[in-house]
Amino acid sequence: MDPAHVEVRSSELLWQTNDSVHGTIGIPAFLKNIIDTEIFQRMREIKQTGLLEYVYFGATHTRFVHSVGTCFLAHKLLKKLQQDRPDKVQSKDILCICMAALMHDLGHPAFSHMFEVFMRESGRPGTAKWSHEDASKKLVEELFKQLDGKLRAQGLTDRDLLFVTELIDPPKKQLIQALKENKLREQWPLKGRDFKDAWMYEIVSNWRSGMDVDRFDYFVRDATHCGLTPGFDHERYLTNVKLTFYNPMDANADESNPENIWTLASQQKDADYLKRSFFEQRREYHRLAYQHKTLKKMEMHMVCILQKMAPRLYVENGKGESKPLYEAADLRDGVFDWTAYVKITDEFVRTKLKEMTDLYAEYKFCILERNLARNCAEFENEESDWPRPEDEAEFLKAICDECFSERIKRICPVGDDFTVGDLGDSHLRIVRTTLHEGSGESNPMEHMLLLDGKNPEPEKRKVLAGDMKDSWSRVIEQLGVEHEPIISKIKRNMYCQRKIHVFWNPPLVTDPTTQSLQRKFSASVEHSIVQRVCMATRLCVDVLSARPSCLAEPESPQACRLRRKSGGKLDIYNKEVSSPTGMKRTNDSSTQAGTKKRRQLQVHSSCPPLPTQLAEVERLRAASND
Repeated sequence: MDPAHVEVRSSELLWQTNDSVHGTIGIPAFLKNIIDTEIFQRMREIKQTGLLEYVYFGATHTRFVHSVGTCFLAHKLLKKLQQDRPDKVQSKDILCICMAALMHDLGHPAFSHMFEVFMRESGRPGTAKWSHEDASKKLVEELFKQLDGKLRAQGLTDRDLLFVTELIDPPKKQLIQALKENKLREQWPLKGRDFKDAWMYEIVSNWRSGMDVDRFDYFVRDATHCGLTPGFDHERYLTNVKLTFYNPMDANADESNPENIWTLASQQKDADYLKRSFFEQRREYHRLAYQHKTLKKMEMHMVCILQKMAPRLYVENGKGESKPLYEAADLRDGVFDWTAYVKITDEFVRTKLKEMTDLYAEYKFCILERNLARNCAEFENEESDWPRPEDEAEFLKAICDECFSERIKRICPVGDDFTVGDLGDSHLRIVRTTLHEGSGESNPMEHMLLLDGKNPEPEKRKVLAGDMKDSWSRVIEQLGVEHEPIISKIKRNMYCQRKIHVFWNPPLVTDPTTQSLQRKFSASVEHSIVQRVCMATRLCVDVLSARPSCLAEPESPQACRLRRKSGGKLDIYNKEVSSPTGMKRTNDSSTQAGTKKRRQLQVHSSCPPLPTQLAEVERLRAASND
């Protein structure tokens, strides 16, 4: 049979099935060869949202259905683009991109993204930047070996297969930097397709804006299964998207210019809609679901359990050899063993966990019976680099010291059974949440091309969204310089919001009568401890966030160490300190121009302190201003 004929036919014939979100869907029939493999079928045993089902009970869908749904949307988008521009979209391209969409999450292990946290915290060689994308590319390469004959029969070359792996995880930072410098053509880093096909790398994992078919599917799928209202209509985008070009150096360049950058463009009239319903909705989904504080507590417990399981959990590879969990998940060349890795699924870990009586008791008590850590403090973190991971131990040590200071004991007394050991490294944890719109602190629409065909000026019919004023920019313009504090806060939180949680996991003891786990303290004592930690955090967070403090008491050894690290820049506990220039200044910003005013920090907890206790804390904080 003619390979070219097979290629065309396989891109036209569809394998159809029914999807819980999209209804009847169809993908290229050849992809059924990938679906019907052990490597792909394992995703049936991996939940799409990890432990989120313990917060939203309907979130039990799997990576398997998400991957098929993503492939369907990629195929639908490509067929639309092929209809508009048949000269730019070939059947082979459709097949390659649909393969990447189908396999983009192939490397997710047990509990999805939570496993990445577990691996990165292990401290083992090669795990500091452990990611499921690297695992996906390794498993894709293994699948290519298994299906080599069938892939070659479709006319796919080594370059096409390299193209598929590049689509899964393109070098986004490198591409964005080259784009900003107008050197994308000269510095094009990808080998699977040339610079003229840069738009193809915007479909599965969009390096420009993050608006891709992966997010289109999980936005609507996760929202539907969580009982949330889907906010983005991907059908509207798929209907209106255009494949076009722009030339940053020549606005009047014709289509044949080799310097043209081809990209997917939306209508300019849809800019505000995309901003609200897609990018801002991403931040909202992370707030409501993916980084829900209850989910963060459960993930903290599960990571602790996995860390205890790891030395005792062995995975058998294809040769019958048993590998420890860390080794089975090791992605380094020469160590990675796909036959062991594919067995690390939710069901595998839970089954092994039930065989470990002591750890299953902890899992049952914390996760199944919902005896979760307490949220002692929660506050916005305006400094993106604070606290650094290496400073977290010092962060917690300062809070612990303050919890047992005499002033806190007077405000919130607790029984003598509560000791420093109950707030040690194993009980007090820092958990971070970062809510952004897809590009960190940057505008995710900055490099998105918008079309305005009705504009009478030809050079303005294509414009990058970053050159336009969005709703926040217009608000800032209207406020004026007299509202500088408000403007500064808007700019800090315009595209990214960071929070710090201080969780306390109450120590567990074994009931000698029932031999079951229980909390060491009663509910009322736990309530008081949470209040104490919350107040201690209010008192010392200014120290740890490099802000002037208002506590007129001697500097603690912990504060001394922080001051030495900062080179004398921290204003800690004392009214008068040395500035970097050697001049003396006070904490009262009204007495000296240029001194940064202390942030009015709002700290929340699951057991907020009483008004009288808060008043006493504020009195202490303000004592130095008297």
